Amino acid sequence: MKQYLDDKGLRLVGKAWEIRHQLRKLTGPAADSRKLREMLGKPAGPAVSELNRGS
Repeated sequence: MKQYLDDKGLRLVGKAWEIRHQLRKLTGPAADSRKLREMLGKPAGPAVSELNRGS
């Protein structure tokens, strides 16, 4: 898994289970009862399926 931090924010790249694990480590015990969707909030850009429609 790779983790990038820049002016725009944090970017995690890896398998779903690796990202969930890293988010839990970063947020601590408060994340135990939260879903990944709640942690992520509103998406920053178009979904992958929307990007594929243009090709």
